[in-house]
Amino acid sequence: MHTSHQMRFLAMFFIVANIFGCASQPKSPHIVRTTKVRPDSDHPLDLLKFYPIPSRDLGEEGKCIVSIYVGFDGFVRDAKVVQSTGFATLDDACVKAMLSARYIPATEDGNPVGTWVSVPIEWKLTDVNSPTIRRGYVLRVGDDYYPESARKLHQEGDCVVDVFVIENGTPTEATIYKSTGFEALDQACLSAALRAEYTPGSKHGVVTALPAYISMSWRLGKY
Repeated sequence: MHTSHQMRFLAMFFIVANIFGCASQPKSPHIVRTTKVRPDSDHPLDLLKFYPIPSRDLGEEGKCIVSIYVGFDGFVRDAKVVQSTGFATLDDACVKAMLSARYIPATEDGNPVGTWVSVPIEWKLTDVNSPTIRRGYVLRVGDDYYPESARKLHQEGDCVVDVFVIENGTPTEATIYKSTGFEALDQACLSAALRAEYTPGSKHGVVTALPAYISMSWRLGKY
């Protein structure tokens, strides 16, 4: 009988010891598995498209470092220059280019997360020839194309249009780089640029899709 009590006591001792022993064992630390932001090969960034024509004309070159915030969806949500090229126009192009970029986002334990990264960009002039208005072609600018609303209000102005021309000389998109200050005239600028005929640009002697800057002036009764 005495032995039976001893056995029960020992059994209870081992159970309690095991419980407290398990509770006191430290847990293995969770290791967060991460991946860094990477370029998205399905959305390559063509920096040449963003090289400002005025900077090319002035021979401006340089390297900038841009701090960008890449969201969990791979889109760049914010960008700021942390190291300047030394040229304001090129610095603006650094930000514009990065805001158009796409990346494969960083991950934590397989889940995409937003994060800041620094990206270097180098602007270097190469053997590049921008698209030009085809020789002999006359832009649709003048009295025959003057917007009636602008004519009535005696509006005049100068514009510069950023137009993208593909390999066969066809303009595919256009934006106002410098505004006339008047909506009707700006729309006429865009229309003229998109209707124009171009000689395509080239890079290293190979015909390439490139941007061009087209200047226009609108003056009443001076054509």
